[in-house]
Amino acid sequence: MKARLNNDRTLTRTEAPRPPTMRDVAILAGVHQSTVSLALRNNPEIPVKTRERIRAIAEKVGYHPDPALDAFNFHRVANHPLRSAPQIAFLSDLASGAAFDESAARRDLYVGVRETAERMGFVLERFFVGPQNLSPLRLNGILESRNIDCAIVASFSLQTRELPLDWTRLCALKIESFHVQPQLDVITTDHTQASRLALSQLWSAGFRRIGLVLTHGEDERLARLALAGYLVELARRTESAPIAPLYADEVGIQNLPGHLAMWISRNRIEAVISNSSQILGSMRRAGYAIPGDLGFASLDWARTDEGLAGVQANHYLVGRSVVELLAVRRQINERGVRGEMSVTFVPGCWHDGPTASHPGLGRDTEVSLPVREPALLASPAP
Repeated sequence: MKARLNNDRTLTRTEAPRPPTMRDVAILAGVHQSTVSLALRNNPEIPVKTRERIRAIAEKVGYHPDPALDAFNFHRVANHPLRSAPQIAFLSDLASGAAFDESAARRDLYVGVRETAERMGFVLERFFVGPQNLSPLRLNGILESRNIDCAIVASFSLQTRELPLDWTRLCALKIESFHVQPQLDVITTDHTQASRLALSQLWSAGFRRIGLVLTHGEDERLARLALAGYLVELARRTESAPIAPLYADEVGIQNLPGHLAMWISRNRIEAVISNSSQILGSMRRAGYAIPGDLGFASLDWARTDEGLAGVQANHYLVGRSVVELLAVRRQINERGVRGEMSVTFVPGCWHDGPTASHPGLGRDTEVSLPVREPALLASPAP
């Protein structure tokens, strides 16, 4: 409060301007207060751009952390510890956070996990497991000592076949990574729907000889769901035997253009479906014009894939869904490994592009589709 004189010389009081608070910065930045606190302490869990944006907002409004208040809070918590927020461990066997964030799909996935965890009151922390990082034994000790009772197993390579932790005390789910033991319940992009949708769209555009290019690693890591969808959709549309898929990692990236050319010629292929947009470059290096000579559809279309057709997976929704389900299971104290594995599928959507246009047909041309009911088809075992 401060006093000032009016024109009639009477003394009145006015309110002193309130200093900006962390809550003010959080509202302006559109984030939770905990995110502001972590950003101002330069915590690496907050993306660099977000840290810089929050610091700029704090500087603009004149907010500065109060050292005296920080000291008081430390003393208060030390003498009267509060019940800590529930924590989620986000587990991966990639080398580092930088390696994890190299993939746009993984970045979208983690943003979905992080923002949902923050909204639901969880503290999220990433742990990297592997020969150059934490051993499972060391990780288990950390989880127990910090009383972390929720875990998300995500983005594990084929090099990791088992994750020996004390699962009896954990509420845990997997994002894809079907190959990692134990068999936790899984939330995943619907890869079966993606390949069925891609084949259906190419067929509607007039392509008939449609081939599938995969890698053994992704095929196994995703329980052969993309292959299953391709076979089921093809079985609805033709009596002829399906074209055997080409596994790109069998021949190596340098030899791939030559092998693609032989595979395409031998099977009279008109269009290709693949879970890697890099295959498109190999097809072009093999001498094919796309669009023109061949059609192409990606099974994991990303915003950077301009000019391509394909199925855009909703990785953000996968991340959000896994946290929401984890919160429910923690609330009902459902821990450990269940007897039967359940899988929750998050569908993608079609993104049209010139690579799915048949050179001999306009987009408005009606195409006769010989569709039949699906026959009994043995799908590959996971």
